[in-house]
Amino acid sequence: MDEDMHDLALWLESKRLMIHPHTDIQVLQRLISEDEDSLLLALYDDISDPRSVAVARAQQRAGGQRRRRLRRLAARGGQATDITC
Repeated sequence: MDEDMHDLALWLESKRLMIHPHTDIQVLQRLISEDEDSLLLALYDDISDPRSVAVARAQQRAGGQRRRRLRRLAARGGQATDITC
């Protein structure tokens, strides 16, 4: 159980640190304008989908909420021992 929670904590932290999806979209637009590679076009289609952007933002929010919760618990003297992951 503890290992599962640790894996979840690492996953949430990685999502919190993700680059905003719009940044990826802008970079891909610049790359596609230089080289119309089919892989870049497929990646752009996946990333620019509004549902993908919404999912990425929700994952970032979940990671941020977890981090804030751990900080509050640590400030209160709760059981949050590892804030970084």
